Amino acid sequence: MLRRQPKPRTFDYRPRYFDPDKEAFQQTKSSVEEDKDTGGRIRRISRHFREYHRPPATSGHLFSPRREARRSNVRLFLILAGLLLLAYYLMVATIPQLEMWLR
Repeated sequence: MLRRQPKPRTFDYRPRYFDPDKEAFQQTKSSVEEDKDTGGRIRRISRHFREYHRPPATSGHLFSPRREARRSNVRLFLILAGLLLLAYYLMVATIPQLEMWLR
């Protein structure tokens, strides 16, 4: 009872602040510093050329957006065709039974 009680731990959380404008400025600043020599400018231009003019198959992604859209459209068509066939079968199978039931 007369012992000294331990003090609770304090919560010391320092949030990291992300400023997209500052980040863009830092990237621009580093690219400008890199461009001071001709080699840096050539590297930057070739890097941007590779990034923006790359064909979709070699874009580094496993599936390109165009290919994924095509697959999605084919999948949608197959599902719709299957549902239409199922609806036709159910109509052909149940209409005679409904006619018999209504008489």
